[in-house]
Amino acid sequence: MSFTSPFTPDIQAKIRSIISDDPLSWDIAWKQNVTPWDVHGRAQPALLELVELDNEASQKLLPRTGKALVPGCGKGYDVVYLARTLGLDATGVEISETAREAANNYISSQPPIPAGSATVIVADFFSHSETYDLVYDYTFFVALPPARRPEWGLQMQKLVKRGGVLVTLMYPYIAPDKVEQGYVGPPWPVTLDAYADALGTEWERVWDAVPDDEKAPERLKGKQRIVIWKRV
Repeated sequence: MSFTSPFTPDIQAKIRSIISDDPLSWDIAWKQNVTPWDVHGRAQPALLELVELDNEASQKLLPRTGKALVPGCGKGYDVVYLARTLGLDATGVEISETAREAANNYISSQPPIPAGSATVIVADFFSHSETYDLVYDYTFFVALPPARRPEWGLQMQKLVKRGGVLVTLMYPYIAPDKVEQGYVGPPWPVTLDAYADALGTEWERVWDAVPDDEKAPERLKGKQRIVIWKRV
């Protein structure tokens, strides 16, 4: 079976034509509605599975108090979900003002959150200076040029409190042999080693699982891996 990209070649080409080293290019993508990552209209199924299953990851590894951060949060589906289910004060960070406006519209349309809170701000992830008990990365790492991955790792080290956790939902996750076959994104390939190399030695991998493909949309099947890293 061939390993194909979940995005069409036309969409990939459009993204590459818009996104540049200028962080504000993401706002252009939102203004032009070139946001193929925003397809569910809800929190990611793999995140729901992780949080809601009665297992060690959910019950022992994920905090039930404190603060959470979701970089590159888009419309804020995951921000609201983490606030509502874990009772965290969850903040989404976006570089795009257009995305923040869309997120605020989504948050305001939701029922009140009984514990915790959901907020989306416009900020540069790499200069953000608060600390968090949980950071959730889904498609933020993959969107960065590979040369910036070490910088991502250093910033995660600053953002996650010692004893806190970084949850990485890797998509599109690529086995090393698939990279050798020429699969390249979008927009860049990611492997477990790519995350581990960027994070360095200040982390312990405490959970590593492949989400249940039976619960996943067709385009996500076989292309996800979820790992929890504990800051030590």
